[in-house]
Amino acid sequence: MKNYNVSDEPVTEVAVDINDIKDTSKEKGRNEECVFLVAGRMIYRKGLDFLFDALMRIPQETRYQVRVVGDGPELEHLRKRCKDNLNLSEHVHCMGSIPYMEMEKEYADADVFIMPSIRETTGTVLLEAMSKGIPVITINKFGGATLFDKDTGWLYEGNSKEEYIENLKKAILECIANPDEVREFLSLCKPDTLAIGIGNAHGYYRGTPDIHLEILEAVRKFTDIPLVLHGCTGMADSIVKEAIKLGVAKINFGTEIRYKYVEHYKEALEKLDYQGHSWKLSQYASDALTEDVKKIIELSGSAGTV
Repeated sequence: MKNYNVSDEPVTEVAVDINDIKDTSKEKGRNEECVFLVAGRMIYRKGLDFLFDALMRIPQETRYQVRVVGDGPELEHLRKRCKDNLNLSEHVHCMGSIPYMEMEKEYADADVFIMPSIRETTGTVLLEAMSKGIPVITINKFGGATLFDKDTGWLYEGNSKEEYIENLKKAILECIANPDEVREFLSLCKPDTLAIGIGNAHGYYRGTPDIHLEILEAVRKFTDIPLVLHGCTGMADSIVKEAIKLGVAKINFGTEIRYKYVEHYKEALEKLDYQGHSWKLSQYASDALTEDVKKIIELSGSAGTV
């Protein structure tokens, strides 16, 4: 190489202006919800459909938003998906192409950058996000695997489409469930317990509840405070048991207990000759309810522990 006056030193090309490299993390205001940014050409290999599939699995009441910037042949398809799905329409904003100065603001406002590409070389947007000091979620392949590791970004893997979607969802949930806001809440309030929303709700569910235990897993990584699980009425026993393994120390079955009592009371009205004595009806309902409560105690693993 020296004969041709060519250096044999390796050359690294960085696709961002050195003057643009800036850590904006200290300048960011605190968002009320986790803001994810996606930017790039709207084509299939950029993996936006995979991302949308992952977002549809996140509980609708979860507080976050995804801002998708870019134009391309898939844009209208993606907008239609948002329009047709209430969960996506509530959280995803397909903004199309925007001027460069507005893109600067998007980077400044974002908490996390997502590049869900299923085929990529390096990914210039990853370098741009790094230059702005924004953490990144991306597939553990291509440029992302070179630029990041488990200490500098969220890298997800998989051996099938289903695994990619599920692991992408878990990475997003970890970002949502692990904000500085939760840490600050714990440090300022010093609570004795912590109730985390994982798709559960008070009252009876309409259909099978979509419970996300991976949120509890993410929370457990930064606190060992006892957790509370509301809305166990109608929840599968296996879900309750697994939640307890993940640190849930208090479970709420209020709706089930109240309704069971009313059912037993109605049963007493039909079966007993109570002769106008309401206490007999109440006694019958209370005795029957005792057996229901015993089952809950056994489910929680608390039988014989007091």
